[in-house]
Amino acid sequence: MKLDIDRKKIIIIADDDDDSYILEEIYLRKTDIKNQIIRFCDGEEMIDFLKQEEIKGDPLWEKYIILMDIRMPKIDGISVLEFMKKNSCLQKTPVIMVSASSNPNFIAQCRNLGCSDYFVKPFDFEKAKEIKNNYL
Repeated sequence: MKLDIDRKKIIIIADDDDDSYILEEIYLRKTDIKNQIIRFCDGEEMIDFLKQEEIKGDPLWEKYIILMDIRMPKIDGISVLEFMKKNSCLQKTPVIMVSASSNPNFIAQCRNLGCSDYFVKPFDFEKAKEIKNNYL
C-alpha cells in the first residue's frame, strides 16, 4: 500500500504562458494527483520564492518538485536551474524542464546542469503519469 507521501510534496509550475500552465495542471489532476500546485510566471519570482524557503531551513528537495519552462521573462529557466544546482540546499530538488524547444543544445545544457528530466511541450497525460510514477 502506498503511503500518502505524494500529497506532502508541493508541485511548482514555473511558466509564463497561461495555456501551458492550465494544460499541465489539467493533466496532473487527471492522473489523480491531489498535491498543492503553486505557479510562478517568471524566473525572478521563482528565485525569490526559493530564497525565502531556504531561510526557513526545511530540506527543500523533500518538499517540492518543479516543472519549469526555459523561456520566461526576467530570468529564464536555465538560469534558475543553474542557481538551484549551485545552491547546496536546493541541489537535490527535482526539476523537470518543460519547454517548447526540442533543441538538442538546450536539452544537453539542462541535463548537464542537473535537471531531473526534460519534456518537450505540449504537456500530455503520459508526461503527467511519468511525473506521478517517478517523482511523487
